[in-house]
Formats: sequence, structure tokens, C-alpha cells
Amino acid sequence: MKNYLGLILFILTICQLNAQGTVKGVVTDKSNGDVLLGATVIIESSGKGTMTDFDGNYTISGLAPGIYTFSGRFIAYKTLKQDVEITGNETITLDFSLESSVIAIDNEAIVEVRQNRSSTLYMENIKKKESTMIDYVSSQDIKKNGDSDVSSAIKRVSGVYTIGNFVVVRGLSDRYIRTALNGAEIPSLDPKRSSVSMDLFPTNLIDNLVVVKTLNSNLPSNYSGAYINILTKDYPDNFTFNYSTSIGYNTNASFNQNFITSEAGSTELFGWDNGFLDIPNSISNGDILPVQVSNYYDALVYAGYENELAELGIFSSEDIGFNQNQTNIYTLVNNLEIESVDYIDDVIMTDIREELNQNLSNQTQGFQNNWVPKKITPILDISQSFSFGDNLKLFNRQFGYNVGFQYKLNSRLYEDGRTGRYTLTGIEAEKDELEVQRQLSDIRGTRSVYTSALINLAYNLNPTTTLGFTFMPNVSGINDARYQNGINPSDAVGLGQEQTLQRYLERGMNVYQLRGEHELWENSGNKITWTASYTKGKQSTPDLRSFINSYEELEEGTLYFDENGNNITDEAVALINDGEALEEYYPNFSSEEIENGQLTYSIMDNLYPSPTRFYRDMVNKTTDLKINYIRPLKNLGEENKLSLGISYVLKTRNYSENRFSFVSSGINYDGDPTNYFNPNNMNIIPGDASNGGNYLYLRDDTDIQNSYDASQSVLGGYTMLDLTPTEFLRINTGVRVEATNMLLESAIIEEEELSDELQENYRGSLDVIDILPSLNMTYTLYEQELQSINLRFSASQSVARPLFREKAPFSVFDFEIQEQQTGNTDLNRTKVLNIDNRIEFFPNLGEIISITGFYKSFTDPIEQVIISTASNTEITWKNVERAQLFGAELEVKKNLGFITEGFKNFNFAFNTTYIQSKTSIANDELIEIRATDPDHADTRPMFGQSPYIINSMISYVNQEKGLSINSGFNISGEKLVLVTPGGTPDVYDQPRGTLDMSINKTLGDKLSISLKGRNLLDPEYKQTYTFKDVEYDFQNFNIGRTFTLGLSYNFSEKEN
Repeated sequence: MKNYLGLILFILTICQLNAQGTVKGVVTDKSNGDVLLGATVIIESSGKGTMTDFDGNYTISGLAPGIYTFSGRFIAYKTLKQDVEITGNETITLDFSLESSVIAIDNEAIVEVRQNRSSTLYMENIKKKESTMIDYVSSQDIKKNGDSDVSSAIKRVSGVYTIGNFVVVRGLSDRYIRTALNGAEIPSLDPKRSSVSMDLFPTNLIDNLVVVKTLNSNLPSNYSGAYINILTKDYPDNFTFNYSTSIGYNTNASFNQNFITSEAGSTELFGWDNGFLDIPNSISNGDILPVQVSNYYDALVYAGYENELAELGIFSSEDIGFNQNQTNIYTLVNNLEIESVDYIDDVIMTDIREELNQNLSNQTQGFQNNWVPKKITPILDISQSFSFGDNLKLFNRQFGYNVGFQYKLNSRLYEDGRTGRYTLTGIEAEKDELEVQRQLSDIRGTRSVYTSALINLAYNLNPTTTLGFTFMPNVSGINDARYQNGINPSDAVGLGQEQTLQRYLERGMNVYQLRGEHELWENSGNKITWTASYTKGKQSTPDLRSFINSYEELEEGTLYFDENGNNITDEAVALINDGEALEEYYPNFSSEEIENGQLTYSIMDNLYPSPTRFYRDMVNKTTDLKINYIRPLKNLGEENKLSLGISYVLKTRNYSENRFSFVSSGINYDGDPTNYFNPNNMNIIPGDASNGGNYLYLRDDTDIQNSYDASQSVLGGYTMLDLTPTEFLRINTGVRVEATNMLLESAIIEEEELSDELQENYRGSLDVIDILPSLNMTYTLYEQELQSINLRFSASQSVARPLFREKAPFSVFDFEIQEQQTGNTDLNRTKVLNIDNRIEFFPNLGEIISITGFYKSFTDPIEQVIISTASNTEITWKNVERAQLFGAELEVKKNLGFITEGFKNFNFAFNTTYIQSKTSIANDELIEIRATDPDHADTRPMFGQSPYIINSMISYVNQEKGLSINSGFNISGEKLVLVTPGGTPDVYDQPRGTLDMSINKTLGDKLSISLKGRNLLDPEYKQTYTFKDVEYDFQNFNIGRTFTLGLSYNFSEKEN
């Protein structure tokens, strides 16, 4: 018996010695219960530990019996230690609820979540947990890649590329993109665009860029490509101060003495015009009258003969003439004892006409003679920025602030550009090439100034209420000058043509945001959040100057001119060949001997616009109000909740433009614009015998119907359920209802007395109610520690509304692009069905492998079309019947340490997107196309859609040495940028790969230095027609490489 007892005790002892316990739990923020990704849990005695996964979970196994002290740690949180006793082969749950180490208000732990929201890990956790499919660019990523504005940074996202500074997502252009700042909508500053230009937002004021690709009911419905939320800098945990400065060298522009720019005011370097380019007071304060030519009666009255004329029975100009019951001028000269009729014509008539036109002469002379771009030598690009913030107590409550400022100046130039316009004439099968309409060399200089600031405030009013305020002013100025020279056979065969365009574009935006979060009962989870945002944006184009002239290369010979300077060579040669005396026909004629190849110049305003000055002002205002209520459904489980909300967005626009032309009456152009606009040529005396009535005069070509006021209100409401019916399945479903009211009215309605019926010809409107469901599902296939695999599905319906300009019920000439554009009052909004599937694998922190498939079906898509019945090219917009788009995305982010330990400091990121789309061609347009191209398809790709997008990045980070090296490559396939009339091939933007690199090195604790290279491959920016496998340039140039050297100082106060 004793032997058996001994054996049992021995076995129990062995089992006890081999017993291995497990401790697991979750690490959360004590103030709000949010999980902490990347927190560490460590056994104090051995240092053994682990890191929490995406859900804040941790597990430590293989623990022998005994008492252990565990510590939970996370940056900016107090370390929490807890003791656990392991007695055998058991699993013990040990949760850590960490308290911020930065702010403790009295004895309460009432602290806002203070995770580092700018970190890639934080955004990766958001991506994993979000019910919708999102992508992001974190502030850490932005710093690594060295992107200076959002336009550059957002190209790192899968499925995203830019055309200019406007974003295209999954082949969908800005019509299907919405941009928000901290969740509140901001207006476009371009009348022809629906989304904002991304170069307005400097990255040093940005925490994260979140790109939402599927729809939730709590978001506005007017996006199908993406909802881009720009999140501004949050306040820090302790006092910080950052200052950065950099200089940049562009291989085309910097120190180039041939850089062209337009003349602007002294405040150009600050991003705005000080009034230097305003319309002269003589014009803005009065009407521009036509040239006054007068008559004999007015001239005689002016000379003091009114009483004598009355005695002769002459009381108006109708009484003087050679008809019955009229007195001829020669009789009057004798009766009034005037020297001669010539005296009236040459002296009296000249005096009165000069007086009558004196105001017009002053107005014509009121503009500056700055028609020729000036040459400067730009030095280096400049960037300066600073920011500071803190987290402190105000009335014993938490108050955080962050203030930032940035200034940038850069210069860009291309000198080797080419511009072409081509057309297909005749039947496509019978032609071997396109016919030239225009071929021009192209030089363009652009100077851009960006000034931005940010003030972010947050205050804990009480334990359950947090308030926030953001103010972001933004000003930018773009000075642009362009010179083109070549041939334009579409105007005249055999003539050369020069075109000069100078433009200053001033943009400004002020964003004001107030937001609040209220927990109705402490720790209940019942929350109300609200946002009130007001944005005022202005875009101004003061004094756009367009000058076009023709020239001809002459053969050796003689030119003849009459006494007024008019070219009479053809008539003179004919008379001389007939043996006639030329002076008998043209007294006081003159002649000029021409050498072979000499140029003669002219301005032919019957072929193209006269020299023109154009002014445009647009003010957009957006008010965005929203309130949301979130209620936990604890009876269904901790993670289930119901959300309700309403929103109201009001957009208004005031748009006005003025156009002034300079018309020649007998003034010849000698090739020098400065001479042509000499004030002496603007002394308006019509019919003056001494100068033949030769003068330039100002004509007001403003069309009041082009100016308009517009408004659009969208009242929305939603209900949304977020359910977790099982541990592995999450369902987010809801429905959103939006009521849209749009109204646009031309200014002609107020300026002229129009009947109610005629007023409708200048008014556009849209009233519609949309019911828009959404469904997002996430199924977790696998989850263990830091690894997880999710399968996602999304289905939703969204809308795309027409722009104000597209809905305008009138036709305008867009002077900047030289096109006639006609609005369409019958435009309806587009409805879009969106379906997405994604499988995503998170191998480790900072790593992801995902594959996404997407499909979109468009009902009544709005497409730009050519009006086939118009005599000249005229553009409008129509709802075509159908459009479809489908594609797939692959994204990989991986640390290369799996290859070998020596690669652990290398990280690789790659994403690629394949896209196909087709949209119906309107029937009338298709008939016109098939008249020259009978086999043309009845569909085309959607505007701006690229068939593929590739982004790749590789980075090396050595924290011990403070060194990081990053390289990124981006390319997208050809995309439709211009629909052409008839069978002429459409214009496509061709692929161009961009390679960027950056090197960053810390110099001690506070200083760092960076070297960046942008556009290192310097590919051709090329837009082309393609006809029978031959490319024809629509636009072609190179912008040069840019190298930037930067220095940063970063100070952070030590935590207490």
C-alpha cells in the first residue's frame, strides 16, 4: 500500500512540475474602453512578454506554477502591475486597463484616447476594424516618402492616381470623389470640378489621409470612387515644437534665365494679388460705350452754329443730306460762311469726335501695357514650416492645442513642349493620317506660392463631454505664362501663328469647424456626436491676358502701303503692270523693300479672338451640419449598436466674369505687342483725316448670362445597425435617405426685364429624393495573436449629382480652353450600384496582403459629349443610358526580414489595380462618328479611367543610426481626357512612370536632415491621338527633376 501511495505522490509531483499555465487578456484604455494595439505585457522576473494584437488581446503560455508579476505598458500610459498565481495546468484571464500618464484631472481618469493617431500601426488597426473597406496614408508614411502635399501623398494608395492635382480612384474621376476635412465636406474651387484640388493641403498639417472605398449609411451618398477624409494634426501629449526648412533645385527652372512669367503685384510672393491686376477704376466705375462717330449736325452745333441752323430750319442730323426735304452740306457751308467742307471734316469733326470718345480713350489706355511675358531667373524652391502644441489643464480640465503654419514657393518650366490639334476628314478606311489643324512649339513657366495655417483645439468640458475646434486658412497663388509658336492651318494655310497667355490664379479657403462628443450617461456607451462646419472658398482669375497674332514669311520684293498704312501690294503691283501711275490712285503711298524670309505680322480677329483681358471671380460657401446618436444594444452583445443621424449640407456659389477685347481700327501690328499697345494708338478719333481714323479701342465682350448664382441643399438622414451575430461575423447595414434641391439662375434674370417664360431659359433646377441602402460584412476566417484573415463583402447604392455649370441652361464660351460649352437642364443625377469583395491577411504588425474585386453599374451616367448639330465644336453633358466598371486590386506590405535577418530593416509595399470600364456613346454623337468611321464601337471607356495602376515602395529604416532611405515608383495606364467630334480619335493621357527617393538622417535628439529626389525619371508628359498605330501629339513636355535639401528641428518636452 505504501508503495502505491509513493507512486501516486511521485506521479503528482511530476505532473506538478510539468504543469504549464496560460495567462491571457485584453489591454484597454481606462477612460473609454478602447483597445490598445501594440501594448506590451511583460513578466517582471524574466522579461518574457508579448505584444497585443489588433483587438488588444495577448496570450503568454508555458508558465510553471508560481506567483508572477505582470506589467502592462503602452506609450503615454502609466505602467500597471498585477500579480497572478499559477497553480497548475490552467488558463487565467488578466486584463489591463491603462491610465494616461500625461493628464489626470484630480482623482478622475477622464482622458481622451491618446494613442498616436499619426502612426501607421494605429491606422492599420483602424483599417482592420472598420466596417467599410478603407485605405490610408499615415503621417509616418508621408514623412518617409517626403511628400509635400496631399496630391503627392495620396498616389501611394491602391487604385489611386491623379490627373493634375485632382484625384481619380478606381478609374472614377472627380465627379465620383468627395473630399472632407475632419469629416466635413469642403467645396471645389474650380467651376468645372466637383472635388477640391489636393495641392491646397500641405502634409505637415495633416495626420492621416483616409480613403473610404465602400459606403456606410452614416456617410454622404454622393461618392462611388472614394470618400477622402483629410484628418488634421491632433494635439500632442506634451509640449512640442517643430520647425522645418528646405530648398529645392529643379533641373528645368532653377537659375534658368529664360524663365517666363507674367507681371503681378508686390504681394505675389505671399500667394495673393494686392489689386495690381484689378479692373481699372475707369472701367469698373462706368460703362464702356461704343465708338462715337458723330455727324454734321452735331459737329456744327459743337462749333457754335446751333442758332443759325435753326434759322435755316435745321434741327437734327436728319435735316442734312442730299434727299428731298434735306439741305446738303455744301449749301450749309455757303450759308454759314464756313471755309469748306474739308474744314468741317478735318477740324470740327475731329475735335468733337475726340471729345465724344475721350472717356473711351481713357478706358482703353487704363490697362497696363504688360502683354509680353517678362523673363526672370528663379533661384531655388523654398519651404518653411513650424508647428507647436501642448496638452495642459484649463479650469482643471484637459485642454489640448496644436498650431501649424507652412509656406512654399516653387518654380516650374518647360521649354521643349509641343501642342497639336488634328482631325479626321473623310472616311477612316480611306485615310492614312490625320489632318493637321495646329502644330505649335510650347514654352510655359509657372510660379506657385502656398500659404497654409492650422489651429486645432480640444477641451474636456466635463467627464462626459469633449469639444473641438479647427480653423484652417489657406491661400495660394499661381502665376502662369505661356508662349506658343507654329502653324494653324485650321485658321489659314500658309500663315504662322503666335499665342501668348498670361494668367494669375488666386485661391483662398477658410475652414471653420466646431464639433462635440457627449456620453449621455457615464460609461453607458450612449453617445451623441455632432459637427458644424463652415467653409468659404474663393477662386479669382484677375487679368488673364490672351494675345494671338499671325505672321507670314515673305519673298524678296516690294511692299506698298497707302497713306493710312494699309497694305495695298496686290493692287499696286496690278496697276504698275498695267502701266498706270500709282500716285494717281494712292496719293502719298509708301513702299518698303523686303528681303527673302522677312516676316510680316497681322492680327486677324475674324479667325481668332482679338487681344483679350479676362476676369473671373467665384465664391463658394459650404455649410455642413450633422448629428449622430449611437446606442449600444447590449442585450444582443457588447459589440452591437444602433446609430441614427441627420445631416444638412448647403452649398452656394456666386460666379461672375468680365471679358474685354482690344479691337483695331486701322492699326497695323509690327510684331511687338508693346508697340501695338502704345497709348498713342489708343487716342480714339474716328474718321480723322490726319491719321485715317487708326486707333485701338476697348470693347466690352462680357456676356452677362455667363455669370450666375447657384445653391444646392441636401437634407439627409440614416439609420444603421452594427451587429456581431457570431464571434467571427460582423454585419453593418443601414439605409440613408437624401432630399436634394438645386437651383441655378443666370445674372441676366436680374439685369434684364424678362417674362416668366423667358426666365426659365436661364434657370436650372434639380429636386429629387433618394433612398440608398448599404451592407458591409466582415467574416474573420482566422485570428491568433497578431495574425488575422478577414473576408469582406460590401453592396451599396450611391449617387452622383450634376455640377452647377453642367446644369446651367445657357451656352458660354470658356475663354481659358477656347471651347463653347452648353449646359443641359434635363440632366438627372446618376445612380450607382457598388459591389466589393476583399480578402485581407495581416501576417504581422505593419504587414498586409489583400485582394479586392469591385464592380459598379451606372444608371444615367453623366458624360461629356459633342453637340453634333452645332456649326463649330460645342460641348455639353448628357445622361447616357448605361455604364459599367469592374476591376481588382492587390496590396502587399511586408517586412523583408523573412528572407534573411540582414533584411529586417527593409520594408516593401506594392499595390496594383486592374480596371475596365465602358459607357454608352449618345446616339446622335455615334451617328456623327460613324459617318467617317463606320466600324466605331458604340461604347468608350469612362472619362479619366486608367486600365491599370501600379505603386511600389521600398524603405530601409535603421533606428539605431537614425537613418531611413525610401524609394517609390508610380505609374498608371492611358486614360481618356478629351472626347473629340466625329471620327477623330479621342485624346488619351499616356503612361508615365514617376520615381521618387528620399534619405533622412537624425543629427542628435532634435535635428534631422533630409535629401529628396522627385520625378527622377523625368518622363514625357504626353497626351495623344492614336490613328492607325501612329501617335499624334495633343500635348507633350517634360517638367524636370527636383532635388530638395531639408533641415528639421524637433523639440518635445519630457513626460512627467
